[in-house]
Amino acid sequence: MEEIPPFVRQVMADLYGRLPRQGPGSPESTRKAFRRLGARPGQPLVLDVGCGTGAQTMELARLTDGHIVALDIF
Repeated sequence: MEEIPPFVRQVMADLYGRLPRQGPGSPESTRKAFRRLGARPGQPLVLDVGCGTGAQTMELARLTDGHIVALDIF
């Protein structure tokens, strides 16, 4: 995998670092998507890929007693 150049990392950090979310959505849209999953185990394992600053990850943590793994490249 090609490494992300330091300049690009800095630009991304400058543009998005202080924002509460790095993508579209809201706490309500996260809750709505989670409810649409239907039946799930009592303590699901949740993988949040591309979590950005983790705003939706924190909302998922409020919605489940499961284990959450969140990762992003920045």
